[in-house]
Amino acid sequence: MRKVLIVLASLLLAMVGVSGPLVPSAFAADLTFTNYDYLTLGANDVRGVYVDGSNIYAATNQGVSISTNGGTTWTIKTTANSSLGSDSVNAVYAVGSTVYAATDGGLSISTDGGGTWSNRTTEDGLGNDQIKGVFAVGSTIYAATTGGGGLSISTDGGDDFDVYRLAPIGTSFDEGLRGVYVDDGTIYVATGGGLYISIDGGISFDKYTTANGLGNDLVYG
Repeated sequence: MRKVLIVLASLLLAMVGVSGPLVPSAFAADLTFTNYDYLTLGANDVRGVYVDGSNIYAATNQGVSISTNGGTTWTIKTTANSSLGSDSVNAVYAVGSTVYAATDGGLSISTDGGGTWSNRTTEDGLGNDQIKGVFAVGSTIYAATTGGGGLSISTDGGDDFDVYRLAPIGTSFDEGLRGVYVDDGTIYVATGGGLYISIDGGISFDKYTTANGLGNDLVYG
């Protein structure tokens, strides 16, 4: 508790213009960071990360980097050594040992912690093969696609997908999906034209922009 109070006090002093170290030197040693570069991680361009205990999944422009020991060692999955849809991975999500990778070549799914992969594409009902975000609840998977593909939802673990559109085909809002999150049945979709929210499973969406108080209409998530 003492550390927290001192750090908060330092932040307040910094906000009012008082110079000096943000954190007292007595506690500076407690704040340590480890940098993982391409020599161990596989790539420096990390676009997304998901952590479950000591398991770390990193979405990079050179595949999915996986650590099962808190980052000490890494295994890199690419199109060269697995059935990953593309080496360009935009986001990653995991539920237990099931891992989802949003790639530029489809939605890749692993049921063994990233050891092996299978890929889903438009042939399986996805609105577009370029996936920018993914989220899953049980056997329901939500994939945010680009190029007018809309939000693709599967209720059977990824065997089949249905496409739900946030706006009419051809609008910038529908083309620029950038992320998706679901909480207690409510779907939140980040787009290039604002934040879209659905409380009916994707049947309809309400749009929120700077007119509603957002800092910017370009929403990442």
